This record gives sequence, structure tokens and C-alpha cells, in this order.
Amino acid sequence: MKRISLVCVYVGFSACCYAKENFKNPVLLPSQRISPTFTESENKQVTFTDHVATDPNQQKPLLLREVLAAVETAYPSILEAQAQIEAREFDRFSSLGSFDPRLKGKYKNTQFGDYENQLADVTLEQRVSPFGMSLFGGYQNGAGDFAVYDGKLNSNEYGAIFGGVKIPTLKDRSTDSARTQIKARQILIDSGKAQLQSAINQVSWFSKRKYWDWIGSGFKLQIMNNLLELAETRDRYLKVRYEKGDIPKLVWIDNQRIILQRRNQLNLAKRSHQKNAIDLSIYLRDSSGKPLLPVDDRRPSYVEPPKKSKEVMAGLSWSIDNHPELQELKKSVQENLAEQELANNELLPKLDLELGSKRELGEGVFKNKTELNVGASLEVPLFFRQARGKLGSLKAKERALNQKQRLLQDTLRNQAQDFLLAMDIHQETYLDAQMEAMTALQVEEGERIKFSSGESDLLLVNIREQSSVDAIFREIDALVLYYQSKAGLEAVLVSPTK
Repeated sequence: MKRISLVCVYVGFSACCYAKENFKNPVLLPSQRISPTFTESENKQVTFTDHVATDPNQQKPLLLREVLAAVETAYPSILEAQAQIEAREFDRFSSLGSFDPRLKGKYKNTQFGDYENQLADVTLEQRVSPFGMSLFGGYQNGAGDFAVYDGKLNSNEYGAIFGGVKIPTLKDRSTDSARTQIKARQILIDSGKAQLQSAINQVSWFSKRKYWDWIGSGFKLQIMNNLLELAETRDRYLKVRYEKGDIPKLVWIDNQRIILQRRNQLNLAKRSHQKNAIDLSIYLRDSSGKPLLPVDDRRPSYVEPPKKSKEVMAGLSWSIDNHPELQELKKSVQENLAEQELANNELLPKLDLELGSKRELGEGVFKNKTELNVGASLEVPLFFRQARGKLGSLKAKERALNQKQRLLQDTLRNQAQDFLLAMDIHQETYLDAQMEAMTALQVEEGERIKFSSGESDLLLVNIREQSSVDAIFREIDALVLYYQSKAGLEAVLVSPTK
């Protein structure tokens, strides 16, 4: 695969440029006017503050994957989303309490009345999820005198054991409030995971943009620094020529004006780079979550040249269907459907069956020691207005969620198309600016040679130098915009493995 790199000779009175193909490392160095490292004064351009940690990897190039790793492990909003998932998991665990076994006990001692007796009762109840059934069993012991209508409270000498099952046949058979709550909270957990991925997706996009801003402003700062050095070097040369009488003093003074102008431009470039470094430190953090201010020496010297969008997308199974915001909306629809199922359940009459058995232990008042019980209960609301109103509201909300999902899908498709087009435009702009910079540097070198031989003037030399810088800046801007557009595309078209 062809690799393109533009390499121009460093500061001096001569410059040339050439392009390389099949370089060992895929590189882009806008100009070797960019020196390998900054000067000592420039390394101190940003002062560390108390809330910013010292970067432990100052000698290693800062790659984008390091920034993204810091985002996922230490960025506050990501950690917040993770904590929200944990809280929802505990909420779901709490909702399982509806199916915890329940032990009930009762004791009653009646004295000084017409009927003196004692009654003890212990019952264990257990709800089970299938068909909404409830199991129960226990022990009962009644002794003494009981009224005729309370005769069932009496028991043989060792008491009685009992057990049975309650089975809903209509309402609460397929679902009920407890089971719906468990299902809804599981959906909330899944929705929280989608929200976490959405936060990672969004913050990663922002961090990529700031990273490429920092890369671009660093290149520009070095260009402006070396452009100033070029004028300062020429100033010493012009001073010697002026003292020899070869040039008028005005030429020397004009070069000093150029130096002052370039110092101002350098200060603006420094300020821009400082701002971008501070912005990037929000995303670049240490293991404790403290922001790391990237030092200039960590800026990579080489950057992958832009590619056509088709090359980037080749072989990738990316789709907007994997976008976390869409997944979050789908979870909201699932939660709505679970609530609709519960509302439909409320429209059913409540008809429950109860099957039970009781066995007396030992000798006593009951000769038939085992009995079987079969019962039923019916409850029917007359108008169902509460359930019908809730169901109508939920269906309307479902339609609203579907339309919201449709709009999001359309928006994501448009954004993906826009980013793809932008990548191709910026890639073409980059190649054109690269060729423009090569041509401008050749013209600049020719103008400088003419100036040395007295066939040109300083004004034209300055114009040629500034034209070269402008072309290289356009090359850098195209590079930055290309990678920022690529970051936007990656935020829209999410990999299914992400």
C-alpha cells in the first residue's frame, strides 16, 4: 500500500522538498521546517496546575488509543454511568424479594371466658414464577374448648400439618405486578448498559476531536517557530551585508519588522496549542482520574495519511443499528410492552383456585385424620376504566417511541453520509494542499536564491515564505478535519463488537 509523506528541508537559506512512497512507517510530516523537538522555552509553554497530574509517559508518543483507554477507565461521566448500572442491578435484586419465602406465626391464649383455649399456628408461604402460583404449608395446634363455629381451630393431641397451592387461572396467570417489575428492572439494566456505551461513544468522539486539534496546533507551532528562526538567521546575514554597504539599511529594518510580526504569530500559535492541550487533558487522565496535561514532546512525529472513505469502510460490518442511542430506545419500547402486558392482565377477571390438604396428628376430636380442600374465588371490576386508560396511554407512548426511533435512524443515516463525504473532500484537499506546499517551497527557494544574488527583494521573499506556510497550514487543517470527520463516522456507525 502506498504511503505518502511530504518532507521539506529545515531552516536555512536553501530548501527543497520531495515525496516518498512505501515508507517503512505510514507517515505525514507537513514540513521539516518542523524541528524534531521544541526548544526549552517552548517546553515550558504550559504551566502545570495543582489539579493536573504529571504525565508519567513523557518520553512516549501520545497515541489516540491511550486517550481512548483513559476515557473508558477514568472519565467521570463514564464512571457515573457504570455506577448507575450497579444501582439498577441492586434494584432488580430488591424486586426479587417478592418471591422470597415468608414465614408467619400466630399464637392466641383465651382464658376466663366461656371458652378457654390455646391456638398456635405457623405457616410458610412461597410464591413461584410459573403461572403465578403460591405454595403454602404449616403446622397448627389448637387445644381447649372452642365454640361450635370455631371447631376447625381445634386439633388432635399432636396438632395438624397442612399444605396446598393457589393457582390464578385468568388474571395474574401470565404476569403480575411483581413479575413485571422484575422484567422492567432487567430492561433498565440493559438500557443502562446502552447508556454507558452511548456515553463512551460520545466522549470518545469529543476526545478524538480534541486530540487532532492538539496534533494540528502542535505542527503549526513548530512551523511558526522555525519561520521565526528563518527570519532571525537572515537578520544576522543582512546585518553583515548592510555593514559592508551591499544593501540599504531599510532592507535590514524591514527584516526586523518581519521578525516582530512572526513573534506575534508565534505567540498566537502558542496560545492555540496551550488551549488545545488543556482541552485534551479533560479526557487524558491517570489511573486516579486526575487530568494529565500532554507535554509537547509526546506529540507523534508521524501521522497516517488520509484515505478514501471506501478504503476505510472496506471489510467493516458497521451499522447505525448498533448505535447505542437506538439500542436505548429499543429498550424503552420493551419496557413499554411489558407494562402493556400488565395492563392487559388488569382487564381480566380474577379467578383463583386453591387446592389444600390437612392431616391431624395423634388421637383427638377428629377421627378422619386427613382432609382435602378445593376452593375458588372470583373478583370482577365492573368497568375496568383504570386498566383501559393505562393501556391506551401506553399504546400512545409506544407510537411516540417508534416515531422517535425512526427520526433517530434517519438522522444517523444523514450524519454518516455527511461524514463520508467530508472525509473524501478533506482527503482531496489534503493532497492538493500537499502539492501546493511542495510547489510553494520550490518557488520560495528560487526567490531566496535570487535575493542572495541581488535579483529580488525582501518583500517578495517574505511573500514566498508566507505562501509556503499558508499552504502547509492548509495541509495540516485538511489532515485534522479528515480525522475529525472519521471520528464522527465512527461515532455514528458503531461496530457490533463494541
